[in-house]
Amino acid sequence: MKKKAESIAGDMLRLLDEALRDPRQLYRYHVTEKTERGNEVVERTFEKFDTKTAREMASLLRELSAIQEGREAGGSASGVIVLPEDAGTDEKS
Repeated sequence: MKKKAESIAGDMLRLLDEALRDPRQLYRYHVTEKTERGNEVVERTFEKFDTKTAREMASLLRELSAIQEGREAGGSASGVIVLPEDAGTDEKS
């Protein structure tokens, strides 16, 4: 199962890479327009950069990279989780 997940992650990373090679990719939006046939969802390109999609793609890239490297998303490659220091302790020497 792990190898299959890694393979799928690799395939999705290739698709993500292909999409990002298009310089206008993050300027395209799906919008609803009224037409003679009623409301239709159409693709339009605007000058505004789609930051929401950029964040989602970055998150997806991190998750897929973690899967491909054989570790859990959000974890560390070594399997060690580093917890923040306790702010309540006062270490004076």
